Amino acid sequence: MTVRHGGDVPGFSTQITRLPALGIGFFLGINDDDVGGLLKSTLVYGILDALLGLDPIDWEERLVTPGYRNASIHTPLPDKPRPAPSTESLAGNYSDAGYGSLEIKTFEDANHDDFFDVDGTMATAYLRAISKAMTTQAGLTKPLMFAEMNKLFGSVYVYTHFDGPIYNTTMVNVKQNSQGELAAYVGRTSTAVFVEGQGMGMFEDFWGGSRSKRAVESHVEEEAEVWFRKDM
Repeated sequence: MTVRHGGDVPGFSTQITRLPALGIGFFLGINDDDVGGLLKSTLVYGILDALLGLDPIDWEERLVTPGYRNASIHTPLPDKPRPAPSTESLAGNYSDAGYGSLEIKTFEDANHDDFFDVDGTMATAYLRAISKAMTTQAGLTKPLMFAEMNKLFGSVYVYTHFDGPIYNTTMVNVKQNSQGELAAYVGRTSTAVFVEGQGMGMFEDFWGGSRSKRAVESHVEEEAEVWFRKDM
């Protein structure tokens, strides 16, 4: 019997595995956000096979490949995207009982001193770091919106228009290095569908669930992975 425990922080995934009856154990650390979770299981089982003298199994083919083979992808950008709703109608406070509250602001609002509740100098540094990170993402479209989010291994969610009320969302983790400089790292992507005057539904792996939960525009509150109701 094995006794295992794992943990994750942005950029690092770990697993401790012990076999108490045999008096052996090992620690595994992986610095990869994209496939680290899948690789962790693959490597752990491979190490166990070797330690126990078992016939080798292609754990990568068994655990990793099927997931990528069957994974759905984001809907391709339409040739003629529908116009975005006005950012003024979408900006504001949203809340969910589990994930808390967030305030979505337009890019223009983000230039004000109250962005992220810090002074103007820090706000400018935040924007600079986020903008630099987002330039690595292909196909960005305006209007852009931002929201601070500290519950999903990220600091900021960036919303970029996709089609009509649908926005692509990108998690950006902003960290301060030893020199006091801010750097931003692009993380998980998902999809937001706005229902004007009501709220915002999050789809396509917002919470680390399944990318098979594709975005819809009808019954958004019922179908979304997470529904953020807009505060009126």
